[in-house]
Amino acid sequence: MKELESFISHWGYVAVFLGTLVEGEVTMVISGFLASQNIFDMRAVILWGAIGGFLGDQFFFVAGWLSHRFRLLKRLERNVRYRKARRVIRKYGAYIILFSRYLVGMRMAFSFALGAMRVPFRKFSLLNFFSAFMWAPTVAFLGYALGAVALRILGDVKKYETALIAILLAIALLGFFLKKLLERLEERRLD
Repeated sequence: MKELESFISHWGYVAVFLGTLVEGEVTMVISGFLASQNIFDMRAVILWGAIGGFLGDQFFFVAGWLSHRFRLLKRLERNVRYRKARRVIRKYGAYIILFSRYLVGMRMAFSFALGAMRVPFRKFSLLNFFSAFMWAPTVAFLGYALGAVALRILGDVKKYETALIAILLAIALLGFFLKKLLERLEERRLD
């Protein structure tokens, strides 16, 4: 058991960083939960989560900016999230990046759309930086609070930590695949 805890606490921050590069909500909630169990350090979770979230959004922004060169936009016009993101950006402007992280499943679409709509790089980067460092502690502390509740309900969580980690990862994967299935069904409906 000590070996597993050592492995997770050592390599887990890499997983936090990689998980937040793409979407991140589930990664940060699980990481906050693990911090509540003293498996992770909350400061490191917040730092790596914010850095991963920031760099992931920067990547999708640049991809959106360059999408005109690769005729990617024609294909994206069918994507439900991309179309929703463009509508919201037209209505509220580039400052939506400060709040887009809290719209689960829309973060990449907003970053890509803001790049495709040619929002200035410096403006996006500054807003994205503030957004990442506001978002990371908020979501991580949600997981931390859930961990505190679980501790009161379950007692000594250390006995169950391997099973809990496996269950949380399974739920995250199931949610991811279910979300992808629903997106495909919606796109087919629109075609």
